[in-house]
Amino acid sequence: MKYILTLLTFLATSLAFSQDHKLNLWPGLPPLQKVSDQQEKSVQEGIVRISNVQIPNIEVYLPTQQIATGEAVLIFPGGGYGILAYDWEGTDFAKWLNSQGIAGIVVKYRLPLSTSLTDPK
Repeated sequence: MKYILTLLTFLATSLAFSQDHKLNLWPGLPPLQKVSDQQEKSVQEGIVRISNVQIPNIEVYLPTQQIATGEAVLIFPGGGYGILAYDWEGTDFAKWLNSQGIAGIVVKYRLPLSTSLTDPK
């Protein structure tokens, strides 16, 4: 019976992980952003890779109230200064933190355009 209760508790907790809030960091255009025709790109090839972020935001993942510790961690996904490895180094960590009772806040931040890294201008 303990095994079944433990399994049900684990399943209920794992299903409870969800993105609770998504908030833009600035109303309108972010500071120093120039109007351009660049579009944000999201490619999923094993992991979600995001480039050309135009609207930076945060996604807040909250743990269930039963295990919440009141702590939070800001997560800035890496990606070699060209992309954001958004799930691999962002949302996956936020969900793991939730299992520990900690809120995970994933920041989707702007990067230089990929053409600016190779364009000699």
